[in-house]
Amino acid sequence: MDVHYRCMDYSKIISVADIMPQVNIANYYGSTGTQSWGPRIIQDFEFILIRQGTFVYESETVGSMDCFRGEVLVIPPNEEHTLTTPETAWAFSCIHNLPHGGYPWYSGMVTLDPTLKRKIDFSDTYAYMDDLFHRCSDLFNSYEPYSTELSATCCREIWLRCAARSPGGQPQVTERMKAMLTFIRQHIDRKMNRKILAEEFNLSPEYVNALFKLELGISTSACINREKVIYGYHLLHSKGMSVAEAAYACGFTDPFYFSRVCKRILGIAPDTLRSRKYFR
Repeated sequence: MDVHYRCMDYSKIISVADIMPQVNIANYYGSTGTQSWGPRIIQDFEFILIRQGTFVYESETVGSMDCFRGEVLVIPPNEEHTLTTPETAWAFSCIHNLPHGGYPWYSGMVTLDPTLKRKIDFSDTYAYMDDLFHRCSDLFNSYEPYSTELSATCCREIWLRCAARSPGGQPQVTERMKAMLTFIRQHIDRKMNRKILAEEFNLSPEYVNALFKLELGISTSACINREKVIYGYHLLHSKGMSVAEAAYACGFTDPFYFSRVCKRILGIAPDTLRSRKYFR
């Protein structure tokens, strides 16, 4: 776990990418008639996905905030609040959880990087998020093998998806980056580098590399090699090609270099894969 310490008060800052949450409560339900929760204070985090109706969240920290279908409300520990709905029919899913056990989250001595927005719009991916919340609830309330770990995995994905849409989180992949990835895949059998991408998309090579670092967190060459190796694995596995044939089909001029790149990315050389009959 990557934990950083502040210089003055030694409080812990934990990266959202490192959390392994503990799910305390998870449910998925709806009802009829107006409803109000609170005033209350909780000592864990709560995610609420609004599935139907309008809800109003109120606290001294954020004031009054309307929440609509497709939005996830993030309630932190130790914040006195109320949640009400004026609707006669409403539905939501809520997950109480701790990002990491053992820390006094309610004391304010532990913070997360990035800090999640208090209300996050997922209306563009509502069906996916709804399924994620539903699965988390079903697993938490079941006694299937590893249900506790699986529900925590669902919760961790919710943390990461919320962080991606919060200030300071990893930026969304832009349409331009999607186009560059498509270009790489469409020309996977050719030589490819940041200079070729720069010429194709009217950018400088340095700016291309900066975009890959910013949006994907890796260099242009690392991304290109990853795409080529994934395609090479497909050729070895599904097409029955030799290592040399796969290397040339992926745009490598040297099969030995292809093998080194494969071993670095996949953890095992392609000739070893074949000799151990991984594809039989």
